Amino acid sequence: MKAFYHTIAVATFHLSRWANSLAYGLAVACKWATNKDIEKDLERQRKRWS
Repeated sequence: MKAFYHTIAVATFHLSRWANSLAYGLAVACKWATNKDIEKDLERQRKRWS
């Protein structure tokens, strides 16, 4: 029974770590994508002003 609980604890730990890294990766990807959009907008405005 103890081993069973230990297995669940380890699995939960790994799942939460995996979920955290996935969420972090998504946040970084979203930030990168929005930064790219901002760069495009800045380029567009630079062309408009020059």
